[in-house]
Amino acid sequence: METDTVASCRICGAPLERPSDFPYHSSLSRCSDCRTIQMNFSVKEQDELYPTFNKKSSPLLSILQFPLKVFNYERLFFMRRGGIGIAKGSGKDLLDVGCGAGFFLRFISPYFQTRGVEPFSFNQSGLPEMRKKIHYGPVATLQRPDASLDVITFWQSLEHIEDPLPVLQKCRRLLKPDGRILISVPNIRSWQSRIFADRWAHLTILRHVFQFERSTLHALLRRADFSPVLTATFTFEYGLSG
Repeated sequence: METDTVASCRICGAPLERPSDFPYHSSLSRCSDCRTIQMNFSVKEQDELYPTFNKKSSPLLSILQFPLKVFNYERLFFMRRGGIGIAKGSGKDLLDVGCGAGFFLRFISPYFQTRGVEPFSFNQSGLPEMRKKIHYGPVATLQRPDASLDVITFWQSLEHIEDPLPVLQKCRRLLKPDGRILISVPNIRSWQSRIFADRWAHLTILRHVFQFERSTLHALLRRADFSPVLTATFTFEYGLSG
């Protein structure tokens, strides 16, 4: 796997430095200005990180149907907790960034007019019934009028994006004045991270470009002209991994 060294912060451009509080992982650096922890390299061929999803050849899919449904109901709970009205046939527009195969889109479709963006898997794999609703490519190439969305969600996808600031800035333009954005990311300050250290699950995944904590995620959102209103630090979906 070919990689390029990254010496400056992907968000603000300041030099990267070794984080003294995470000395066990040589691939981690911290921005000397915005303090965001991130990988100090990038993978040249992103396709190597994101295998093709094939419904027929995924033996665990039938086993995972029940937990996936439970996790989607938890996401629905967090949306309500974040002040988003949930009603069947509401006509509101929702965009899911990093939608993968489209499982959440399918689940939430009775409540919203749904669209998805899959910036990682460009091979247009996924649930056949969802493909027409998914834009395969970077968020920057999504064609949609400004102020046209009620809700944008990032379910464990923002940490995968190499350029999160312009992505969030575009999301801010796409949202209506009273729109909401919901973001779920691993927390490098979680108790799981402290206990497992270099064996923490989210440090072993090369796809995770960023390792956010509350302060750095809030700072990034403010740079993109968002105002954080609610933060939760536990979900059943990722409860064991943090």
